[in-house]
Amino acid sequence: MTCRSRPPSRPGTVLVDTADQAPGESRIALDQQLEFVRSNGWQLTEEEREAGLNSLAAPVFDASGTAAAAIVVGSPSFLLDGAVAERFGPMVADAAHALSRRVGYDGAAAGRAPGRASGETA
Repeated sequence: MTCRSRPPSRPGTVLVDTADQAPGESRIALDQQLEFVRSNGWQLTEEEREAGLNSLAAPVFDASGTAAAAIVVGSPSFLLDGAVAERFGPMVADAAHALSRRVGYDGAAAGRAPGRASGETA
């Protein structure tokens, strides 16, 4: 799965190039990646954009709870592998969370009031 280089048309949109995948496979892979990020706060991509380059990233949320930016560490793949990501991923996630708090994020998901569970209504 490869992300396109042009920016998404609206906030929260993820653009995925699915030319090399059967219909549905890219959505399943994306859902798995998003679930990992939600659970762990970071994601390792291995040679997703360029051969020999891996990236470790964590989302930065704005005051509305929308992912507005990311902290990304890129490295040659022989230096940034799964074991290194397990060690440094939480640090990158902590930095992204601290930056999110500085710009007003309070932990609530986009479109949800602070302190409410996702299924709770007002």
